[in-house]
Amino acid sequence: MKHVAPIRTDLDYRTIFNILGPLANPVEGAIEARVVGVSHKDLGPVFAEALRLRGAKKTMVVCGAEDLDEISCAGKTYCWRLIERPNPAFCGPKNEEDEDYTTSDEEAPPRMLVKMEEFELDPSWLASTSAGRGGRWQATAPECRHLGRTTSESAAE
Repeated sequence: MKHVAPIRTDLDYRTIFNILGPLANPVEGAIEARVVGVSHKDLGPVFAEALRLRGAKKTMVVCGAEDLDEISCAGKTYCWRLIERPNPAFCGPKNEEDEDYTTSDEEAPPRMLVKMEEFELDPSWLASTSAGRGGRWQATAPECRHLGRTTSESAAE
């Protein structure tokens, strides 16, 4: 992949290498868990299956609804979770209506992320960090605050 990198940067469009990159990670065996972003939600199930076939045990394949290859801070994020064994406690939305979490602050379900303006952290960093917290899709507000503080303090040392 490093041999085609200079050519890829000169191109103004996506190529097969944009898809192969995350799947051709040379440290594959050393990674216990990973978050892989895909640029279109149709690629999510394909990547999840490809990673499963390669032996991945814990993986989250994510796609922001705006066709971002990362967790979105501005809208919905699609997620395909690959775990070693099924967890009956986890269940995703049952239909499109269940996915709409547009509510007032009082009605917000506990899965909602905290308001980003409360922190002096990059919102995408906080969202990505909270995604894997404790094996759950999103951390609660106090856990995000603690996680953000702890990480910021250790980075300052």
